[in-house]
Amino acid sequence: MPSAEIAEASRMAAPADPGAPGSLTTTADITAEVVAAVHRGSPQAWAQLCRHQAPRLAGYLGARLRRPLVVESVVGETLVAAWARRSEIPLPPETDSWFRRQAAGQARKWRAAHPDEALSESFPAGRCADPAQVGRMRLLDECLGRLGEADRLAVEQHWRGGLTGMALAVALHLRTPAEAEAQIENALGLLESAHEKAADGAGAAAAHPLRQPPLDPGR
Repeated sequence: MPSAEIAEASRMAAPADPGAPGSLTTTADITAEVVAAVHRGSPQAWAQLCRHQAPRLAGYLGARLRRPLVVESVVGETLVAAWARRSEIPLPPETDSWFRRQAAGQARKWRAAHPDEALSESFPAGRCADPAQVGRMRLLDECLGRLGEADRLAVEQHWRGGLTGMALAVALHLRTPAEAEAQIENALGLLESAHEKAADGAGAAAAHPLRQPPLDPGR
């Protein structure tokens, strides 16, 4: 079992707002040295790796399991379980794929334990620091829900997970960064169309938050 310190680092790294697109950023790319330090049991390296993986896992899970509190819980459980298997964590660039597989396994466990629960819910008001933004976030979340899974995964992994380039292509099971970029553009077009129709107002698409570039992961 992980120590209390390690478990707490894992849980603290779980996304505080996995339901809000674009609300999370990742740290700089994880190096082989960081993963090697995790293999040796370093709490500091583990905390760094958790902060890096949490938003990526939230984006991966959130595209399918559209319940923010459940996603937050599954991400936390994934990180805690991953610590127990830290010697198996592969070096980059395979690290992300390994964590996604662990998250998928934890999500299947959750589903097996809750077979009758819905896989989506309305965006929770408690997830917005500004109450005035709840309606806007619920509208955006509703529009995301109207996308197909492939397009929704592209949006989630790029804006919430902070993935770009080849890392994004791999996460989307595509061959090249250019294909991933095309998937993002297609998803944005569909999302803006849905947003404009749902808002039923002029200028809604122009103000769409996801047309802004993702936040710099290094900040």
